[in-house]
Amino acid sequence: MSKMNDSLNSNMDLGNSFFRVCVVEDDLELSTVLERVLRSIDPHVQIDWATSAEDALVLLKNSSSSKKRGYDLVIADIYLEGEATGLDIWHYCQDRLPEVPLVVTSGVGLEKFLRSVGTQSISPPFLSKPFLPGECKQVLEGQLAYSPKARFAGGATGRPGSLLPPLLTS
Repeated sequence: MSKMNDSLNSNMDLGNSFFRVCVVEDDLELSTVLERVLRSIDPHVQIDWATSAEDALVLLKNSSSSKKRGYDLVIADIYLEGEATGLDIWHYCQDRLPEVPLVVTSGVGLEKFLRSVGTQSISPPFLSKPFLPGECKQVLEGQLAYSPKARFAGGATGRPGSLLPPLLTS
């Protein structure tokens, strides 16, 4: 893990007023872009960083078994340092943390990504690198609208706490 961990994990005293995001990315330049996008959505976001799937799985296991609130979103690159991949993180989240949205990123094209996830399940949202910050923000906002924190605070229903506009009623 990098020195980014030390500076970004210092938001622990903010209570539940912020999103918690686990980012699994081994590209430092892209990590900077992801941090900027996440902070534009929530300036107080708590970002836990991992550069390998193995490190990310430790973070995910610890968050689900600790007294801290779990993650609201996981962002995982497919190809990382180590043996495991971002797809292993996706499978873990499907099995153990199905309520937590996950976005997969990769430099591979959409067709290769869809082949790698197979046809037996619904694939997670995918951002092909390089992506534009606006495109990334739109995808992440959409996923955070369905996060455990957003659902608790009103979710994607338009009630207080929602990231989406209110639904029209008749």
